[in-house]
Amino acid sequence: MTNSASNSANPAGCCSGGPTMANAGAATGGMTLGGLMEALGGTRGSDLAFVYGDRVTKPGYHITEFKFARVTGLDCGANVESWTETVLQLWDIEESVTGEHMTVNKLLGIGRKAITAVGAEPSSRVVFEVSDGCDAMRIFAFDRLEIADGLALIHLKVEVSACKPLVRGILNVPGSCGPKPANPAVQGSGPVSRPAATKCCG
Repeated sequence: MTNSASNSANPAGCCSGGPTMANAGAATGGMTLGGLMEALGGTRGSDLAFVYGDRVTKPGYHITEFKFARVTGLDCGANVESWTETVLQLWDIEESVTGEHMTVNKLLGIGRKAITAVGAEPSSRVVFEVSDGCDAMRIFAFDRLEIADGLALIHLKVEVSACKPLVRGILNVPGSCGPKPANPAVQGSGPVSRPAATKCCG
């Protein structure tokens, strides 16, 4: 299962010049399942494709898994956190029964079924796993929704690793392990940081 702030698969040239606060990765937030379904609700009747890296999913792609999970983890500052996550796994291939793009209506139907069948929570953060069946699976987050020539395009962006205490402002610079004020617990679908050790790698 993916960690919402500790994912890799950077494109070539990403983060050139070393890690910074600007490219360290998001610690919280992101598109939720409910937010995605609401956004797609305005594009009913359209065909649907995904844009990742320099690729657009082929007409034969399909969603192979729709997963929901409650995740609890320990970050490098010894902070315990938890969040909920919905993962859409895409298989980007040419071959399919129809040879056509999935429709927005079909994805919305899958989302509604996942909510009732596996208890996927509308407030859970959405993550996308994508592979063409040959290359290694890559992990993406929602970037934006675009309508082009009647086709709904969900643009995805790569997920990157991050030192969460650094990104959340508990630390000032990487490796700065001096004591800092603990952040209060943050409620929501993103990671929840509970007061614990306020240093990196401890």
